[in-house]
Parts: sequence; C-alpha cells; structure tokens
Amino acid sequence: MSGMRASDYILIVEDDPALGSLIQSVVDDVGYTSLRVGNGRAALRHLTTTQPQLIICDLLMPGMDGVPFCLHVQADPGLAHIPVVLWSAGQEDLVRGQCQYAAFLRKPCTISQLLTTIQHCIPQPGC
Repeated sequence: MSGMRASDYILIVEDDPALGSLIQSVVDDVGYTSLRVGNGRAALRHLTTTQPQLIICDLLMPGMDGVPFCLHVQADPGLAHIPVVLWSAGQEDLVRGQCQYAAFLRKPCTISQLLTTIQHCIPQPGC
C-alpha cells in the first residue's frame, strides 16, 4: 500500500476473515481496490499513512468496535471527510446518534445493497 494516494481504495474493517474476504472480493471484482484489517485499532494505525475514499466498518469487533473507531475518524480533521459505512447483524437503533456515519448496512446484506451503498457514499468524478 505504500505510495497509495487518497481516494485509491476502500478500507474494510472486519474481524471475521471469511466475511472480510468475501466483501473484499466483491469490492475488487467491480473495479475498486480494497484493503482489509481486523479491527478499529489496526485501521487507525493504517490511517496514519494513507487515506481511503471510503471505510466499511463492522460494528462489533475485538480491539476497537465500530462506534469508537468512527468517533476517532470524525475527531481527526485530516480524516473526518472520509465516509464511514457501519454494518452489523444488530439493529441500527443501537448506534444511531452515537456517531455520524454515511450509511448503515444490516448483515447479511445483498451484494446489490453493498454496491449501491458504496456508489452512493463515494463521490463520483464530475458529479
């Protein structure tokens, strides 16, 4: 990932390796580049060197959950512009109002829902 500019990739923060790999494959298959990390702490370490155009973050993870991670991103002026999509098997009501996120996906979601959310959250050139 060295030398990667902002807006070149989607950061996937997911502690389940099989699910993370599946999401990464879907994202990569439609032409995006992605990087997957296992929790919020690892994602924050990664964000010190490069910035994605979008972050897809699981809500419940070891090390650092999605809400504290989202709050860290929002509190950093250099990262606050990056949209965060939270996703969870739980209800959105559990996180609504705790942090500002671009979208919420409920697991399991369809590939179509995932791709529509990505397209909605990533600014398109010329739009």
